[in-house]
Amino acid sequence: MKKKKRSYKFLTDGFGAAKNSSFGKSVLLRSFGNISAYEFSFPFQGMTKIREALKIKFKSLLGDGAANVSLIPFPTKIEKKSVSGCVFVIRNDEKTDEAADAAASANCSVWPKPLVFACEAAPDGLLVCSGEHDITSVWFKNWTPVFYRVSPSGSTTPEEEKQNVLEYIERSGERVNKTQLVDLKDYSDDELRALGALTMSACPMYERLDLSETGASRQETREKIISRLSLAGRAALAAGLICLALMMGVYLKQSRVAGDTLNHAGDIYETSFGEPSAQPVISAARKLSGAGENGPGYSLLSLVSDISNAWKKLGDEPGLTIESLKYGPEASDILGTAKNNESIQRFRSFIEETGGSPRTDNIQTVIGGDLRFSMNIRRNGE
Repeated sequence: MKKKKRSYKFLTDGFGAAKNSSFGKSVLLRSFGNISAYEFSFPFQGMTKIREALKIKFKSLLGDGAANVSLIPFPTKIEKKSVSGCVFVIRNDEKTDEAADAAASANCSVWPKPLVFACEAAPDGLLVCSGEHDITSVWFKNWTPVFYRVSPSGSTTPEEEKQNVLEYIERSGERVNKTQLVDLKDYSDDELRALGALTMSACPMYERLDLSETGASRQETREKIISRLSLAGRAALAAGLICLALMMGVYLKQSRVAGDTLNHAGDIYETSFGEPSAQPVISAARKLSGAGENGPGYSLLSLVSDISNAWKKLGDEPGLTIESLKYGPEASDILGTAKNNESIQRFRSFIEETGGSPRTDNIQTVIGGDLRFSMNIRRNGE
């Protein structure tokens, strides 16, 4: 089935944003006086990790001024184990004016107004946009705005700004295929909206662009939901495997009285348990009966349940992610990441409360400042 194309409505003033808040998806075009953009590339994914890495990177550059700005990442290329794009650095006072409040009340995304011209200057080009009070320069590399500068109108002219930025690009060892000079007063609001729609259509990754106050929190909420759904999916898979094993056990026991089926029991056992057996029926019955001895600590379903209960006790902000779970009837191994050592120790203590004996080792710091850890969980008494 062909995926339905999402519809967007572009707005050019805060009043229009509030008035049209019932429309499915709206984008408010607004002017920013204190904004810049910088390219980034990281060998990992996840908006939370990206934001933490950017905070570390820009803290040394901004110093004490880091508290006065917001870092809003715009990922434009997401691969299996990496992500790249640009980060917009915006003064906090730009996010608390009337236009920002209108965008927040309407729950719509926010774009810098010059970016509607990306369809004219990108994928690799320079845009110089003249407004009523300032001149904005944007350098696009493969549709990504890797350079963004706003200068007062009285400090330069569009031609001078173009030459200055072109010289900067050349000194960087790069080049652009075209330059585009535009004056906002030559475009009506309807024309700006049409250009925004063209840009979105030409480069769908701009659906991720949102410089609103609530944009980052919406992304974090989506990530948490996906993470929790992933954990729930693993639990459901584990329950399904247990049911499959039990059904296989019943089938094997019934095959004792079905002579022709008994001939295939060895193949069924090897497929189910990953090892051969000269007495598959007896071996399968022993595995299944042994899995239930001495309480629920032996079963995969109980293990997943214990992990889920420990996860809930961590609260709404656990700062901890389980990347892999290797189950064994005697001991199981977890590989995960956490924001700090305190989260790991709390998780471990909650596992102990369920009757397990967790051992944490091999804690390492990874790119982005997170901690990667491994945890071995055994049944008490083993």
